[in-house]
Amino acid sequence: VVGGALGLGVFFCPLVLTPKSRLLPNVRLQGLEVGGCEAGVVRAYLAECLTPARMWLATPERTWTFSLAEVGGTVLIEKAVNDALALRNHGPLPDRAKRSWDAILHGCDLPVRVSWDRGKLGGQIRKVAWVTNKPALDATLRRENGVFLVTASQPGRQMDLVATLARLTREYRVDNRRIEALYKPLSPRVHENDLRCDLGLLAEFATRFPARKQNRTANLKLALSRLRGAVILPGEVFSFNHVVGERTRRGGYRIADIFVDHEVVPGVGGGVCQVSTTLYGAVRRAKFRVVERHKHSLPVPYVPVGRDATVSYPH
Repeated sequence: VVGGALGLGVFFCPLVLTPKSRLLPNVRLQGLEVGGCEAGVVRAYLAECLTPARMWLATPERTWTFSLAEVGGTVLIEKAVNDALALRNHGPLPDRAKRSWDAILHGCDLPVRVSWDRGKLGGQIRKVAWVTNKPALDATLRRENGVFLVTASQPGRQMDLVATLARLTREYRVDNRRIEALYKPLSPRVHENDLRCDLGLLAEFATRFPARKQNRTANLKLALSRLRGAVILPGEVFSFNHVVGERTRRGGYRIADIFVDHEVVPGVGGGVCQVSTTLYGAVRRAKFRVVERHKHSLPVPYVPVGRDATVSYPH
């Protein structure tokens, strides 16, 4: 009986000797020695050691640094201290005594976790993605002195936002603050091998324009620069609007004459229809199938009636 009582006394002695407001001996929080200290002292110590916390997001070219507040992170110091106190204070007496002896004899290292405002975190990560994403570049063709030259394609990458956010919230710790962003590879649509074949001129077509009309001429050059080097693979449908894009002032297009409802009026991108019409003439000579083509509401001076092709973005 005496031996049993003595054994029970030894088993429960950590609960008797350690006040409820004090952490058990040999307890660490995120590797920091805080065993045997008062909870209030531990909170102040952790706040000094672990905050203000930062996060490093590693991308292929550089590492981005944010304060934890910028990305909506909060170090849960209070929860970490309470978890350490719970070893001795919460649960049935036998369980508390067993946990206490495990901590004293073998040590116990509890994590200091971080909570996240996913909206703020996602917003900052999207900014990094916008800067670090790289589009895949297709192989291109250009013709010099009657010879076709091929420019090699280049792969791209796009940040996997879902996977990167999941990794950050899962792996970030106050002692592991550098996290690698995750990217998906982007493959080019056109590879150089697709273009390394016997190439020859199928058709050509030309129209004349008044170069003195500077705004209109600038619009022609800009649309042609977007069109130059376009590649249509077998089975694909080519869209002038998709390749050349919207004609806007921000995009560099100027005001020149356009047709609207059988009238000539000033409009952004005036003259671009001569580019689409000239392309249409070459397409007809090459005997490609035209899926959709519309004529102007008025005759145009650079091709015979019925041989023009107007464009209006995005229609």
